[in-house]
Amino acid sequence: MTHSSQNASNQQLRPIPLDLLNRNFNADDIDIFKSWGSNLARSNVKMTQLRKFFSELKRIEADFERLNNRIIFLDPQLAYAAARADKNEAKNKLKELHKALSPLIRSIHEDKNKYKRFVRIFEAIIAYHKAEGGES
Repeated sequence: MTHSSQNASNQQLRPIPLDLLNRNFNADDIDIFKSWGSNLARSNVKMTQLRKFFSELKRIEADFERLNNRIIFLDPQLAYAAARADKNEAKNKLKELHKALSPLIRSIHEDKNKYKRFVRIFEAIIAYHKAEGGES
């Protein structure tokens, strides 16, 4: 493990505030998303490990009225992605991501506006993951 990846895996990430589902994002929030995305990339988390979860997010968003009952199942789906990771460093970061996002997922309660904000949070995290060289 390189020194920079050791730092990435040991870095304490800031929590993702639960109130983000009820308000507009600010620069500090964007910094939080950036730190998560960057840290995931440096911890060798691959986009393929997030793709199934992201695809389900977009599927629900596209047909929210019919599929909003699937929102609660996003929590175990992200837990499963973490459990399937093949490298310990990636597995640990995905577990941290699940721990950070789980309270947000559980507080959506089929609310369309909260769901849209959650999707934007995840999109920002994966955008910064890619910007930091996160592999597909």
